[in-house]
Amino acid sequence: MAYVDKVLIVRERIEQRPQFSRFAAYGAPLVEFFAVAFVWSVLRWILIGVVFPVEGETEQWFLVGYVVGLALFGVRFGWRMGVRFVKLMFSELAVTNLRFMEKEGVLDVRFWATDLEKIQRVEIKQPLLGRLFDYGDITIVTVGEVTHTTRAVEAPIQLQQALHARMSAAASRAAPAAVEPVNRVVDA
Repeated sequence: MAYVDKVLIVRERIEQRPQFSRFAAYGAPLVEFFAVAFVWSVLRWILIGVVFPVEGETEQWFLVGYVVGLALFGVRFGWRMGVRFVKLMFSELAVTNLRFMEKEGVLDVRFWATDLEKIQRVEIKQPLLGRLFDYGDITIVTVGEVTHTTRAVEAPIQLQQALHARMSAAASRAAPAAVEPVNRVVDA
């Protein structure tokens, strides 16, 4: 049973479970890794071949420095990918008929929820890759200008539309019914 399922209140049901973007979690760091490796290789080529033409043992030391630098960057890249994998595997989003909820973490769980009636606006931020691969950041602004940003959500425009539809439904349930004026005849 998911964490979000455990925190549901009476008469609350999950209507949508948005997902986090796998491309944002894995693709963007992968693009960064190859870009840095390419720049590192070009710099090595320029330094050794053009600026400091070296031969023999000095060239070997340049090559050792190059390999060690790439290895250190590879370790950093592997750590980032591992952290992103754990975050992706153990994070949850849910839109219910009453609330928007986000859970993050494994041992140290961070849970955020807000009532749909308290949401004032939903903002989307999509970078260029986000537009191409359909992911983006959703910022929810609640009463009192409290903001919460959920990063790297798949299909953010559909999520925004779903939240707006549920917000208007929740607002119509919460609004008091129009009261008919009562005309009383008072005997004097």
